[in-house]
Amino acid sequence: MKRQNLKETFSNSLSSYYTGLISMIQPIVAAYMFYLVLPDIAKFDVFEWFMILSTFIILLIIWIEYFRNTQISRWVPNFLDSLIPYLFLASQMFAIHSVSQSRTSWAIGIIGIWLVAGMAFGNMLWRMRDQEQPFEHLIQLLKKQLNGVFLLIGFSALSLTVLLLLGNDFYTEKVVPAVSTLFLITYVLMREWQYIQLIKKDKEVNEGERKKIEVASIRKSILKLEKDLQMANSRLISKLNEPQ
Repeated sequence: MKRQNLKETFSNSLSSYYTGLISMIQPIVAAYMFYLVLPDIAKFDVFEWFMILSTFIILLIIWIEYFRNTQISRWVPNFLDSLIPYLFLASQMFAIHSVSQSRTSWAIGIIGIWLVAGMAFGNMLWRMRDQEQPFEHLIQLLKKQLNGVFLLIGFSALSLTVLLLLGNDFYTEKVVPAVSTLFLITYVLMREWQYIQLIKKDKEVNEGERKKIEVASIRKSILKLEKDLQMANSRLISKLNEPQ
């Protein structure tokens, strides 16, 4: 019986740990958003709807990112892994509370969410570096894709910060919600395309491995056939050489 490895046990439980935690946090965020938004829904203008749409997209993004990434990668959870989901919770709650209060505060909450997202991806890459991964053939492509993710996160957070620092009501009240929604839609489209590329790469590698196995099996069969023919040939020669 193989002895159980504690490190493997911890890393293999990562998916259930994170998915379970996020599956508890995100419904709380959604319920809080609907609780605050529904009473004033008739009063909202188009830009407040942008804010609500952005916040809801973020809610979905966080869940699906945790689910997908913990299926692809493995590492042993530590204190930071426990802290990051609650930082997401706090920043989302702050942004939601600010929807009908202050668009500046809402934008600060969104910037906070982008920064926590950058921390989460950075933590994932850092923790993966010395851990054996279940999809090792996808790791290099995943790391390359995350460079684009970091670029978009940094550009989004910086752009919103600059718009806020301009101190113009037009930018704060109208441009920031619209730009935030645009960034989030761009993020979703980019990540969906990236996951399609990962699945395509995995399929190509699996197909290549399958062909290698088939070729190896054919070679093995040919070698066996050659060996059988040699043995049959040896027997035939022996019989022909027997004295009559």
